[in-house]
Amino acid sequence: MHCAACYQLITDKQFLVALGLNWHEFCLRCACCTCQLTDSGDRFYLRYGLLLCATDYVRIFGRSGHCCLCSETIKPADWIMVIDKGKPLFSHLDCFACWKCGYRFCVGEPYHLENGLVVCNFDFKKVN
Repeated sequence: MHCAACYQLITDKQFLVALGLNWHEFCLRCACCTCQLTDSGDRFYLRYGLLLCATDYVRIFGRSGHCCLCSETIKPADWIMVIDKGKPLFSHLDCFACWKCGYRFCVGEPYHLENGLVVCNFDFKKVN
């Protein structure tokens, strides 16, 4: 069997089946940011032939809804963060900061949610 993305033979013991096609794990990627879709959990989107991660799907096609942190409308062109702690929540990129100290996170940095508000590791450990 061959990979739907690179067309190479799949010889790995583990591979993915998505949209009725076979993929190498590292070949199932977002069409925009090229992140591995396996890194963002089991959720991805297909629209107009584009495979997209949740962040790029919302950024490009918009979403009816509001930022979970500031409650303002998320516009289709806005950069967003997907806060995935249980069910996916979306926030403006500029809103994604620790509500206690204002710390701005780097990509991949851990964060916590307290009553729906984002908290940095330092402030979280002070309380817990």
